[in-house]
Amino acid sequence: MAEVRDVNFGDFIYEIASGIAAAQKGLDLNSASLIKTLAEMRVDIPRITKTIEKDGTMSERVDIQNRSLLELGFIPACYQFSETTVEVVTDFKMEKNINSKMELKTNVVDIRMERKLNKNLSVYSKIKTTLVPVPIPVHLGDNIEVVDKTG
Repeated sequence: MAEVRDVNFGDFIYEIASGIAAAQKGLDLNSASLIKTLAEMRVDIPRITKTIEKDGTMSERVDIQNRSLLELGFIPACYQFSETTVEVVTDFKMEKNINSKMELKTNVVDIRMERKLNKNLSVYSKIKTTLVPVPIPVHLGDNIEVVDKTG
């Protein structure tokens, strides 16, 4: 991939924001996949019924119930970016485009060369992002219906 020397500032900001949006989409798809996995993964759970008989003795019956991990209360973790700070060291310049309209351009190549050649460590870019857990979008408990036909 060829490096671009001068970039329109609007395009530069768009690419940063687009990268953050793509990362959030990846987090959302991962959460959706986890919800699906928890709904499909089933385990056998013993249900023990102990009965005290009239004569005082105790009987026990074990029934096996097959439940999904969601039914058992496993809740997937969902995350979102709550804040992202991007600090970019760059050069700015104003140029006229082919339509004689002024454009703000940015150049990170020269800054990178300054850091590389002159060992100027004060010339750097950084990204700080904070992910926070968020509630799942729907209450999954509402999607489970129990019908009692025992009487």
